[in-house]
Parts: sequence; C-alpha cells; structure tokens
Amino acid sequence: MTARLRRDPAFVLAAAILGAWVAVALLAPQLAPYPSDLQLDLTRLRESAPSAAHWFGTDGVSRDVLSRLLVGARVTLLMGAIAVGTSLGLGVLWGSAAALSPLWLDRLLMRTIDACLAFPRLVLLLSVAAAFGQLPPIPLAVVLGATGWFGTARLVRAELRALAERSWVVAARALGAPEPRILRRHVLPALVGPLAVAASLALAAVVPLEAGLTFLGFGVRAPAASWGSLLAEAADRPDALWWMVLFPALALVSVVASATVVGDRLRRHFDLGDRA
Repeated sequence: MTARLRRDPAFVLAAAILGAWVAVALLAPQLAPYPSDLQLDLTRLRESAPSAAHWFGTDGVSRDVLSRLLVGARVTLLMGAIAVGTSLGLGVLWGSAAALSPLWLDRLLMRTIDACLAFPRLVLLLSVAAAFGQLPPIPLAVVLGATGWFGTARLVRAELRALAERSWVVAARALGAPEPRILRRHVLPALVGPLAVAASLALAAVVPLEAGLTFLGFGVRAPAASWGSLLAEAADRPDALWWMVLFPALALVSVVASATVVGDRLRRHFDLGDRA
C-alpha cells in the first residue's frame, strides 16, 4: 500500500472492513457461539428476537442467526473469491489474446466482448439456472465468474496496448529481448494494479448476485448457510422476522460498499479513468 492510499481514510476504512470479513470467514467455526445447524429449542427459541443470549435472534427452527451469519460469510466470500478468480483468469486470457493478435483478430475478439456486454448478466444467469436447476456453490461461483469477465478483458487489452508503447518496453525490444521475456518481466507486473481494481469491483458485483440467486432459490441449498439463504428464510414475513433481514442485509451492504470504495480509490490511484 502506497503512502497516498494510507492517507486516504475512506480507502483504509473500506480495506479494514473487507479484511475483517475475510478474517471472520476464515475463523467462522471458532467465532460462532453455536454450531450453525444446531436447533436449540423448537418450543421456546423458535423465531426469537435478539436478546442477550442470542444477539441476532434465532430463525424458524431455533438456530442462532449470529452463528449462521458468521458461517455464511465463509460460504458467500468463498464463492465470491472463486467467481472473481474465474473472471480475472478469463479476462486476462481474452484481453491478452486481443492485444497480441493481428488487427483483424483483435477487432473480432473485441466485437465479441461488446456483444456479450450488451446481454444483461442477470438474464444470462437466470437462463443458466433455469436450464441446469439449482447448482452447488462451487459450480455456481464458476458460472458467476464466467459471466463477468468481459470488462476485465477490455481493461487488460487496453492496458497491454498502452504498455507496449512505453519507453522501457520499446527499449527492451530494441535490445533484442524476446517477446515472452518482455511480457513476463515488464508488461505483466504492470497489470497488478489494474487487476486489483477489477477484482475489487468484481467482488462488489458478485456478492449481491449470489445472494439474489440464492434468495430466488437457485443458489446455496438449505440447510447450508449463506447471506442470501438467511434473507430467503425471512422472505415470507420480513416485518415479523426483521432481525433475519437486517443483519444479513447489513453484512451484504458492508462488503459491497467496501469493495466498491476500494476499487474506486485504486482506480484513481492508478489513473485508469473509465477503463476499469
């Protein structure tokens, strides 16, 4: 982290919130006060409001909502990480291929990207869900990533085109350095910043998509916990089960807002303008 970013309070706060959620996801079983699938008392603790014993209340089968929220963070963020990794991998491959290809192939690849961007992502995801039914978490995360790499490909292509004209790249080529070495030593390290921007913004998009698909019944299956499944359990009576709506929603908002702020500050720091 550069000194400029360390002096940015919004970036520091957002990065700290994201880091805290990652720590929660890693330590969820140790932090959860109860096993996430434990039915405590179906007669006395069913749909119990927040109390000193159960800070976030209990659900319809007397499970502790705080425990399920913490364990659900692991599921939600793991799926987000897999989706972001898939998106970055596909975007880097396609964008690199376009940047290093002859002009006619570059235009063909980028027109394909434009066509994909014109198709609404949510409609595509719902079409996949309708075709294949309810997917397990890992395949669903891969599908989320496979439908969100188009912007990353455009960013990588633009950055590679700009880097190819930089003085150190031109000098290395003039000295006879082979293209793979130039790519490995001079070009790819310069993509770290833009890819960090793309990863942050991709996470901000993927987390609510996963929650939305789970809410609609196409995502994480019960009794597994995710933030989307917690919201779905309160869908019939959100006013009566307000705690099952409020706390997962706050968790979602905190992650999405933090990832968006981190991505926006990184974009300004690396001076990417509208390319990211």
